[in-house]
Amino acid sequence: MRRTAELGVDAIVAIPHFESTRECSVEFLDFAYRLADEFGLLVDVHCDEIDDEASRGLETLATRALETGLKDRVTASHTTAMHSYDNAYFVRFLRLLKMSGINVSVGQDDIVDAWNPLGTDNLRDVQ
Repeated sequence: MRRTAELGVDAIVAIPHFESTRECSVEFLDFAYRLADEFGLLVDVHCDEIDDEASRGLETLATRALETGLKDRVTASHTTAMHSYDNAYFVRFLRLLKMSGINVSVGQDDIVDAWNPLGTDNLRDVQ
């Protein structure tokens, strides 16, 4: 990843839920943040794209955005584990997410594909 950053990419990307442990996920995100900060790059993370209420990469991503001040250069996408969080954690987590200032948007990229073969490109139709 360092060599790629040196070659002149626009963003550092990460998929923390692919790491074997939570500790490895945190270490990997820390590395991504250091590279992004060093080279002035964006951070784009496919974060917690898994149906696992224990997947908390987005929590780490938001915390690091708050700590480093890189918030306007950080994007989290495919954060599907959030639908599995219990309400007590989710309410606390929303506060952190807001404080972190990372880019938040709503969208869907499954118009007509294997996951949504009858897609209409209308967010109200997504299930």
